[in-house]
Amino acid sequence: MLSRHIEIAMDVMNADDGSGDQGTCSCHDLMGLSAAQIAADVRRRELSPVEVVSAHIEHAKRVDASINAIAHERFHAALEEARHAERMVLRGETLGPLHGVPCTVKEGLGFGGLPHTAGSTLRLAHRAKADATVIARIRAAGAIVIGLTNQSEMALWPAASNLVYGRTENPWCVGRSAGGSSGGEAAIVATGGSVFGIGTDGGGSIRIPAAYCGVFGHKPSSRTAPLTGHVPLDEMFGSLPGAQDMARYFAPGPMARRAEDLMLVLRVMAGEDGFDRNVKLCMLSEPAMARLKGRRVLMCDAPPIGRRRSVHAEASAAVRRAAVALESAGAIVVPWSDPLLANAFELWATAVSACGGPSLQALIGQGRPPNLGRELGRRLIGKPRHTAAAWLTCASERWLSPGRAAQLRRFQELGALNRRLLRSLGDDGLLLLPPVRGVAPRHGDAMLHPADIGLSALFNVMELPATVVPVGLGAHGLPLSVQVVGPYGGDHLTLSAALALEQLLGGWHRPAI
Repeated sequence: MLSRHIEIAMDVMNADDGSGDQGTCSCHDLMGLSAAQIAADVRRRELSPVEVVSAHIEHAKRVDASINAIAHERFHAALEEARHAERMVLRGETLGPLHGVPCTVKEGLGFGGLPHTAGSTLRLAHRAKADATVIARIRAAGAIVIGLTNQSEMALWPAASNLVYGRTENPWCVGRSAGGSSGGEAAIVATGGSVFGIGTDGGGSIRIPAAYCGVFGHKPSSRTAPLTGHVPLDEMFGSLPGAQDMARYFAPGPMARRAEDLMLVLRVMAGEDGFDRNVKLCMLSEPAMARLKGRRVLMCDAPPIGRRRSVHAEASAAVRRAAVALESAGAIVVPWSDPLLANAFELWATAVSACGGPSLQALIGQGRPPNLGRELGRRLIGKPRHTAAAWLTCASERWLSPGRAAQLRRFQELGALNRRLLRSLGDDGLLLLPPVRGVAPRHGDAMLHPADIGLSALFNVMELPATVVPVGLGAHGLPLSVQVVGPYGGDHLTLSAALALEQLLGGWHRPAI
C-alpha cells in the first residue's frame, strides 16, 4: 500500500501538467472523504497529499466551469505545496491536523499576495499584504488552499454575485442562488471540489449558502475565532472607531461536506491573535461527548418571517423530521416559538447599525459613501461601479434607518427575546428551526425579500453558536436543511446534534453536476 502511493506521488510530481496518474484510487472515493479521514490516511501513508490535492483540483476545474464558484485559483501553487507536504510525510516530520487536505477560502479573507477585492470594483488593484489569521492557521495546520471563492460585494448581501467575478450558480440547479455572502464556498464544497471551506458570517453568510447548497456550516459563538483580515477588521477599516465593536457580530467559521470536520477546523481557527480584541481564550469541548439522551430540544418549525410571510411547508417539515430523529436518539423535544421572531431582521439590523462601526455605505464606498444619484446614472448607461444589491443596501441605510424611539424599542425587544430564549435553553439545551424560508430561490429573490435572512441573522447579534445541517432533498430535488442553535459557548452541543442528524438522515449528498 505504502509503495503504491509513493509511486503515485512521484508520478504526479514529475508530470508536466500537474495532474498525473491516480493509480487505482478512485477520484469518486476521494471526493467523499472528510478532512479528518484524509489527514489520518496521509499520516498513515495510505494517501498521498499530491494524489488527493490533484484529484480535487481536477474535479474543481470541471465543476467550476458550470457554477463559477472559484474567484481566483491557485492550482499550481497548491500542487507545489502538496509536493512539499508529501516530502514531509516521507521524511517522518511532525504533521498538522489538516496535513495534505485541499480546501478553499472566501476571497474576502485576505490571502497574502493574492487579490483581495471582496467583490468590489473599487478594490480591483488591491492585494492582501498577509494571510488573514484564520487562513494562516489552517495553512500552518497543513491544509492546502486550492482557490479563493466568490462572494457578494463587500460580503453584504445573501447572494454570491459581484461585478468583479460575476455570479455563482447553485450546483443543484443553475438559475438558482447559491446564497451569500459565502456562496462560492458553499457551492464548491457541495460539489466535492473542496473538502472544507472557510467563510464568514455577519448575518447568515455561512449558514444561508450552506442551506441552499446542502452542506454543513457553522457560525461559532462570538469571540471564538479572529476576524482579522476581513471587513471590518481588514487593512482599510480595522483601525477605525467602532470596527472592533462591529466585528463582534461577524464570525469566521467552517463549511464542510462532513459534520466531523466542523470542530476539527474550528479548533485550528480559534483563539486570540492580538488584533481582534473581541476574541478570548476558549475551551472547545468534544462534540462526541455531548450525548443527546435527555437533552432538551426546542422545536420551532413554523417561525414567522416579518408580519406577512412564513416559512415554506417543506422547511417546516424538515425541522419536524429532524426533531423526530433527535427524539429517537434520546432528546426531549418541546415545541417553542416567540412572536418577536417576526422582528428578527429589524432587531439584527438595529444592533449592527448601532455598534458605532463603519457604515454600510462607507464599507461599500471604500471609506466614502457612494453618490447614489450618480451611481443610478451609471447603471442607466450600463457602467455601474456597484451591484444593484449594494445600491439598495446604501439606499436603505440612508433613507430607511429607524428613528431613535424605534431603535430603543427594538433594543428592548431584542433583550426580551434573548432573555426568553436563554431561559428556555438553559445551560445545555438546543433550538431547532429553519435557517431560511425554504429551498434555494431563483436569482434576484433576495432583492424582493431582504428580511428573509432574519432567521439566521438574529443569532449573530445574540452571539450564539448556530449550525446548519443538510437533512435531505425536497420535492424539486433541492437541498433541505435545519439550523441548530445553542447557548453561548455551546458549539460542541450544536455540533453533536449535527453529527447525530448526519448519521440518522444522511447528511451531504453530492449534486450530479
